[in-house]
Amino acid sequence: MRVFITGATGFLGRALTLRLRRDGHEVSAWVRSPAKARALLGAEIQLINARGGEPRLRVALAASDAVIHLAGEPVLPRRWSKRRRKALFDSRVGLTDQIVRALAELPVRPQVLVSGSAVGFYGDGQAMPLPEDAAKGQGFLADLCAAWESAAEKASELGLRVVTLRTGVVLGRDGGALAQLVPLQRAGLGVLGRGEQWLP
Repeated sequence: MRVFITGATGFLGRALTLRLRRDGHEVSAWVRSPAKARALLGAEIQLINARGGEPRLRVALAASDAVIHLAGEPVLPRRWSKRRRKALFDSRVGLTDQIVRALAELPVRPQVLVSGSAVGFYGDGQAMPLPEDAAKGQGFLADLCAAWESAAEKASELGLRVVTLRTGVVLGRDGGALAQLVPLQRAGLGVLGRGEQWLP
């Protein structure tokens, strides 16, 4: 299968990109820094420079069977100033809109769009169980996730199957939340509060 991926140098994206390649799929990655991406992903991944804009994006999408869209500015650890919120929104919803526009111009399209999202969609549910069909919560993250999913869902009008991934806290040896938690644990600061903080 020919897979086009955004966010390939991120924590999830890198692991997925390398796994897809290891499983024998052809992988092309939309990247802002080809030199950084080459160092992280190796020589077998086709890199497409994002500076090429929508014309290069259309060419890459036209050559793909599936699109995996994971790109987005990191939500943590910086403060969510007005400027930061705009960057978070534009890097997710804006790029998703761009991908859907490019898909709309293709005579032959990929079969599926797998688009990132997050459990932030549900807001703070405290102890309440939150199944997949639970309503959208309140707050910036919930609004951001809902807008991101809505932008991706427009691809279904073009005949693509659309899947949105509501990931939670991602743990792994090479990064993600675990890399930030381990130093706190080692310093004896790992348990804060009363132990009633809910974690998806």
